[in-house]
Amino acid sequence: MFKELADGKILLIKPEGEDVSTPLFCSLCEFPMKTLEDTFSQRKFKCCSKCSNRWSSNKQGDLQDGWRPNKESHEWLEYIQERILLGKNLISLK
Repeated sequence: MFKELADGKILLIKPEGEDVSTPLFCSLCEFPMKTLEDTFSQRKFKCCSKCSNRWSSNKQGDLQDGWRPNKESHEWLEYIQERILLGKNLISLK
């Protein structure tokens, strides 16, 4: 919930007893949390939407129950490499 003040500033009001904050970075992949989908995913799975999309249907465990992928596994390293490549600009216009 928020309230706009007369001087143009915004005052955020956190409901009592409810955690509504979204971290700046995903606790799983450590990439920035950028989208509204990331916020929804953070509340449900405690990670960004890309991680939840990739790992929530994993047969090894359930993200909602606290399961996390092994960060030393080949599958995890491939996933992170893919995320890095998708974040780079393919063409540099100068």
